[in-house]
Amino acid sequence: MWTSSGGFWVREYSSGRVAGYRYQGGMATDTFWLPTGLERFTPTPQGGLIGKAELPNFDWKRLLHQPLEEQAVLNVNVIGEREEVDTIFALDVRHMDWMLGIRGEGSRYPSQVLIRQPFADHDLTWFDPERGSVGVVRRSGSPGVVEVFEVFATGDTAWHRRLDLPSVELSAEEAEEAIEDVLATLRRAAESGGHVFTEAELRSIADSVLHVPSHLPVVARVVASSAADVWLQTPETEDGLSVWYSIRRGDDEATPRRVLVPSSFQIQDASETHIWGMPTNSAGERVVRGLALVPPVD
Repeated sequence: MWTSSGGFWVREYSSGRVAGYRYQGGMATDTFWLPTGLERFTPTPQGGLIGKAELPNFDWKRLLHQPLEEQAVLNVNVIGEREEVDTIFALDVRHMDWMLGIRGEGSRYPSQVLIRQPFADHDLTWFDPERGSVGVVRRSGSPGVVEVFEVFATGDTAWHRRLDLPSVELSAEEAEEAIEDVLATLRRAAESGGHVFTEAELRSIADSVLHVPSHLPVVARVVASSAADVWLQTPETEDGLSVWYSIRRGDDEATPRRVLVPSSFQIQDASETHIWGMPTNSAGERVVRGLALVPPVD
């Protein structure tokens, strides 16, 4: 579902039908069928769609399915029964979770294995249906450096900002633990698929597919708030609290606002005075909770 100030859109996953509704209720005001080839998208005020191109399926003919480097952001307009698709720009999707194919000596078929990347630094995104834009957090540069920008469906850049945030070095213990987790995943897949590998071979595969940088990704999560701010969660912690930075969308000068948030609280939205989220309570129910933003105590 996607929301805006005037209404919301709902996607029927079984059929691919997307319907728009006004908040005052009633029948759908706008209905269309989702074009093929889109992974995630949002309608635009001009009547088209902006979204990310679908990633390719696992290729069973290849022993090692190499991860992608780019993912296209598309602008789609439906004219009658014809679709016009334009590529706006490309996202950096290196080092994201990806499928790997393994096949041992004498095995007839490869096994498909999902490799989790705990230190993934691919582009993070958000979509804005009111502006018809996609926002991007590019975090694959030098340690502590992050670029935040927003692009309209037309391909024009709405704004761009480069930030220098504190960086957190990746410890040798964290790196080795991540490698051991990948090794455990590979061992399970090899055993269930009847593949025979030596420990040295499994270690070589793990070393080749796991992204191990010198520092943790500078941004772990992004939230674009309804108050026109962008909130960036970093790997920093202070007194057991998570560290977030917020910047005003379109501003390229003001110092980012630094906010300490309980680690268990996942921000969903924010205003000038509060942050909002939907944590799960002890009964397993999701509840809406707001936390007031107060100045730090000296």
